[in-house]
Amino acid sequence: MDADESQLFDMIDSARKNAGCQPLEQDPDLTGSARSDAGSRAKSGATNSSGSSKSTAGGDNWSAQQAYEQMMAQSRSTILNCGLTTLGVGRKGYAHCTAIDLLGLCIGSKPTRYAWVADFS
Repeated sequence: MDADESQLFDMIDSARKNAGCQPLEQDPDLTGSARSDAGSRAKSGATNSSGSSKSTAGGDNWSAQQAYEQMMAQSRSTILNCGLTTLGVGRKGYAHCTAIDLLGLCIGSKPTRYAWVADFS
């Protein structure tokens, strides 16, 4: 994981330890899957959803702290599920246009939309 992904991993792991869970194990395969999912989500704009073993978050220029706060707000039960013992974190960005003219050309700014994915098993 890169430094940003590691930062989110550490925040999640710390929250789980504080809740009485064992430390998480980092899984390279889950990290690869999370990165791939984050890339698709950043491009499509579908950055926010959760599932039984996955939490996602994101927005324009989002930090690990912002992603963590949103993940805890929307999928706290997944994050604090002590039965999930391994984690991969992925982050990808996509520069997107904020305004398009009638010809389909970008006339607005192009901020980077980041998607963050925490994939547990």
